[in-house]
Amino acid sequence: MDELEFGYRVPKQVFEYASKVLSHINPQLKSPRLVRDVAESPIVKISDDYDALIDELIEDLEELTGSTTHTGLIVGDKQVEPIIEALTNAGITFSLLENNSPIEGLNIVPVSRQKGLEFTDVILVEPQEIIDIPEIGLRQLYVAVTRSLRGLTMYATQQLPIQLREESVTSEEFDLDSVIAELDLMTEPDEPTSSFAKIKRDVEGYLRVKGLTLKEFINKVRNSGGDD
Repeated sequence: MDELEFGYRVPKQVFEYASKVLSHINPQLKSPRLVRDVAESPIVKISDDYDALIDELIEDLEELTGSTTHTGLIVGDKQVEPIIEALTNAGITFSLLENNSPIEGLNIVPVSRQKGLEFTDVILVEPQEIIDIPEIGLRQLYVAVTRSLRGLTMYATQQLPIQLREESVTSEEFDLDSVIAELDLMTEPDEPTSSFAKIKRDVEGYLRVKGLTLKEFINKVRNSGGDD
């Protein structure tokens, strides 16, 4: 992911969330300095129940009926069908984005089709579903957040994923070998170096995607007591 010094498109208020995601993708990357400001602050809506969350989404979307702005409801590809069903049953007017030409009003956007698009407002439903996409989930979430030119509304059960709530505190390269040595859990296997290096990279990536800090990882291993 390339580093930008200045950001002119995404508002500061929205990029506060994008910068948190960026820190979990690569703690070494610096967020650009944002020059755009908007009056609207991002909105976060939390519910303990998924059905109640969708009901609240539908109520909010009913207020958008007849809007001439471009709104993108960006969801994981697996979420598309249930979201379409829920909105159709509620009589919500929308367009399923199947090309790179959003229409005025509400566009349902599979996350796999979002690149290069821009919307006045962006809506995310259960962003954890996007994070859980293997290998590219965090990058897709970063792109989703930065599709907004003005507003951002996020709906989630329980709470937002940690990648949207807190910046990664891992400011230096994660050293798995040091952790292993400290905990005395294992020794480097008698396999080619390249094989062990691949395992190391996989573990590093896993920790970043799960939003675990080094300290949290160590504590989890210690508290497990070596149990499976």
